[in-house]
Formats: sequence, structure tokens, C-alpha cells
Amino acid sequence: MKKIWPALLIICLSLLIAVSVPAQKSGRETRPDPAPSKVYSPGEPKSLVYEAGATKPNEARMLTAGEETSRAWSLIELTENPGTKTTWHRHPHNDQAYYVLEGVFTVKVEDKMYELPAGGYVFIPRGTAHGTGNVGSVPVKVLLIDGPAGFEHYFRARADLLKTTDPKDPAFKVKMSEIRMRFEVEELGVWDPGQPGSVALPQPTNAEDEQAIRDALTRFYEGWNTHDADKMVSIYAEDIDHINVFAEWKKGKSAIREAARKLHAGPAKNDHKTFTIEKIRFVKPDVAVIQVRSLSIPCGCGNLGTYVMSKESGKWLVLSFTNVEYDLDPKGEKAEISKKP
Repeated sequence: MKKIWPALLIICLSLLIAVSVPAQKSGRETRPDPAPSKVYSPGEPKSLVYEAGATKPNEARMLTAGEETSRAWSLIELTENPGTKTTWHRHPHNDQAYYVLEGVFTVKVEDKMYELPAGGYVFIPRGTAHGTGNVGSVPVKVLLIDGPAGFEHYFRARADLLKTTDPKDPAFKVKMSEIRMRFEVEELGVWDPGQPGSVALPQPTNAEDEQAIRDALTRFYEGWNTHDADKMVSIYAEDIDHINVFAEWKKGKSAIREAARKLHAGPAKNDHKTFTIEKIRFVKPDVAVIQVRSLSIPCGCGNLGTYVMSKESGKWLVLSFTNVEYDLDPKGEKAEISKKP
């Protein structure tokens, strides 16, 4: 978090200056009664569930309300789950800025679309058509700064509505429209986050994450060579999909652990693998695709495996694994990929 606050301070000061300059020119005092300082511990204040969400409820934490800044600006932390998408809209009287804390935040501003990773930032001037969403596979967490303040109460109004009206009730849509009108959200239609022409910002090269992935895969092969099924599956997500060279599709960590125990008590009890990580590609800051080539001894057969890994709660886990086998020619070079039944 230490790296975030300098950027956040700049954002907040920029908005504060933008909304206070007109007042200063007219001779008005912008902060006649400064609010007292406020400090929150992690997880405070309690989150508001403001939307049922496509996969899980979306939440908002009210960090700084307009009542504390003479209505100059407000600050909210939003957690939005996969499948979340706003309408195509604009705010005629307030500026917005988003700073991405976790995940990849998809934003369309006028005719350009951006995929912002953690550390990404977008400023949306008042009156600008835009839409935001999460089209990834993991939650997105952002800081939303509004200036002048007032829009932060939009999320509280939505949370109150969710407590009293079922989203499936026809009245919910009517009441939701009333809330949008009250907080001056001008709906302009719909937008498609998946449409061509998006601008994917360069993903930061994270040496620490790459090393963590290498360490995890090394742990797997150490488990293989010591015939330790628990160590092998320690890098697997609970709901992993695993397809081996025989096109056997096993689902779930427990099933794979049991299969590994049987394999290493029988056919693979003397098996030893050497491996090379051929490629690590980060498709998102928290999702990577990895190709690994391995050689089994004493059978002399090679494998080329593809891992899809996701960073969850700071730990890289395998979500999906597929494998093909190839034979070696007499010189030890790889030959054609074997076609297994």
C-alpha cells in the first residue's frame, strides 16, 4: 500500500484544486470548519453491498464523504466481481478518477477502451461518456474519487434499495432509475467491453511473481520425484481441471491427489522427471500461462504441459493443466508428438 498513497495524494489534491479554484476566485472560504482527522484500520469502515453482482455481491467502503471535505471531494473503495458492467453513461456535474488496486479494470472513455492493471489510473472529466466493468476472472478493487462530492451517497442509496427490494422485482428497475436520476447519472445506452479496438496498457514485468511461479512448479516436480502426492497438488486450486496425455479429465484437487497416489504406488514408483520452463506469459497481472517441457526417466518419454495459473490471496495456484507426450529419437532429440487414445 505504501506505493499507492503518493499517487492517491496527487489525485485527491488535483481534484481539490480543480473544484476549489472557482470558490477562491470569488473570495469564498472553501473550508470554514475543517473536519477532524480520521484513521481506519484495514477492513474499516464496514463495506456496503450495493449490487447483487453477476457472480458475487459488489461492495463499497466509504472512506471519505463530502461532509468531511466541505463537499470538495469524496473517496470510496469499490470491489467489483467478474461480470460487473455499468451502463454507457456520463456525469454532467462531477469529475471522476479511478485508481486500480487489484485486478484488471476495463474502462471505455468516449471512443477508446482501456484495460488497467493494478497501479493504473484514469481521470474522467464531467460530461464525458464512459463505462466501466470487470471482464476478468478475479475481483477488481479500485479507489473512486469524485469531485465535487455527493456521488458517494449513490452507493449507499443502492445498498438501501437492495435491502428492501428484490432485484427480480419489477419495482427494482423503476427505483434504480429514480436513484440514477437523483444522482445525475445520465444513461446513454449500453457498451460492449469485449468489442475490438480496446487499448491494453503494457503489463508491468513482475520479477517476484515470475519467481513465485517458478518456485511453485519446482515444488510440483520435487513432489513427483519423491512420489509425494500431497506436495504435488499443493500448487493446485481446489477446483482445478487436469487433462493428462491419455485425455483423462480429472476435476478437483482431491481427485488428482488420489490418482497421483495410485500412479506413484504403481507404474510411476520409479519415475523421475527433469523439467524446463519454456515460457511464462502474463495475460493479466494475476493470470499467467506457462509451458513446461519435461523428460521422464527411465522411460525416456517427453511431455509438454501447459499450465494456467492465477494469483489468489498472494499465492500462485494452477487452475488448469493439459499435457501432451512426445517420443525421443535414438539421438535423444524430440520426435513427433505422440497421439494417445
